[in-house]
Amino acid sequence: MHKIGGYRVGKAFVVGQPGVVGWLKKVSAGSDAYWAEAARERLEVSIEEARAVPDRHRKFIVSPDARERKLEGLPGTVHLKPGELRIEFFGAEDLFRQLYELGQAMGNDYDRFRVLAEGEDV
Repeated sequence: MHKIGGYRVGKAFVVGQPGVVGWLKKVSAGSDAYWAEAARERLEVSIEEARAVPDRHRKFIVSPDARERKLEGLPGTVHLKPGELRIEFFGAEDLFRQLYELGQAMGNDYDRFRVLAEGEDV
């Protein structure tokens, strides 16, 4: 739609009437090359839009039960003892996932977390 003079206004895409009429005439001619080009353009626009998404809006995959996680359910790669936290990870997304799950477990099991982190009974 960019080829026929379209542009974005907020989240909407606007195209003038002359552009739409010209486009409809081309489409009614049934050119396979036209449709292939249109599909390629849509793909390019989608790729560019995906690249423009700021990192803070990226989605990360966490286990379905991550929100209910308790300290006993954390993976063996998370090591917590008084005054020390160590996490073994295999890339940024793995570290993010483990930190998220640790945060959930700390909130869901705070008394146990405090004992493990401080080394004394609450």
